[in-house]
Amino acid sequence: MKTTYNLIKKFLENPEDIASFMKSDAIVWVDHREYDEDIVTYFNEKMGNQIEMELKDNGKSYGEDIYLKYKDKSLMIPYKDNMDRDTTIIWTNEIVKEDYSIRLFAEEMGDDAFGFSVLSHDEWELLEKSFGNTFHKFFYEITPSSRMFSLEYDVVEYVRLKKINPETTFLTLIYYLEIMKKELILAEKKARGEMDLKTYFQQKKEIKAEKDAYVLENGLKL
Repeated sequence: MKTTYNLIKKFLENPEDIASFMKSDAIVWVDHREYDEDIVTYFNEKMGNQIEMELKDNGKSYGEDIYLKYKDKSLMIPYKDNMDRDTTIIWTNEIVKEDYSIRLFAEEMGDDAFGFSVLSHDEWELLEKSFGNTFHKFFYEITPSSRMFSLEYDVVEYVRLKKINPETTFLTLIYYLEIMKKELILAEKKARGEMDLKTYFQQKKEIKAEKDAYVLENGLKL
C-alpha cells in the first residue's frame, strides 16, 4: 500500500507526467475481456489478500456467482441477468469500504479499459487534503450508483469536446454527455406524444439548469 500511496503522491505533485503514472503499479487496469473473479483478485492483491472469494453455482445462465467474505462481512455479488464489471467492482468496494476505497482513475486508456487505485481511507484523506482540486480531478469515489463500463456516449461529440478541452478528464466530459443525453431522450418522448407540453418544458428547464451548472463548475468550453 505504501508503494501505491507514494506513486500517487508523486503523480499529484507532477500531474504532467501522466504517461509514467499510467504505466506504474499504482493502477489496476481492467478491460471488458477480464473474468469477474480475476477483477476481484487484482484488487484483493492490493489489499494484502484479505478478501476470501468463493465461486458458487446458483443455477444462473452466466455461470457461477461470486461470494465474498471480508472480516465479519459476507455477500453474494448481486448480478442480474449477466455478470458485469461495474457490479463486480462496486460490490468489491462495498465489502471493504470501512477500511479501504477503490477509486476510479479519471483518465482514459482506450475505449474499453479503466484504471483503478486502492488505498486505505487514511491514505486517500491525506492525499485529498494535500492536493485538493488536483486530487478530485483524477480520482473518483465509487458508489453503488457509479457507472463505468456501462457508460454509453457519443464518440464523435466526445472527440470534439476533448479537442477544445484538452486538460479536462475523460469522465468529466462523459458526465457532461450524459446530461446532454437526457435532453435527447426528453425530446424523443415529446415527439412520441408521451408527455404534455407543460411537463416537457419544465423538465427541459431543469436539465438546462443542471447542464449550465455543470459547465460552470468544470469550466467546460462548448
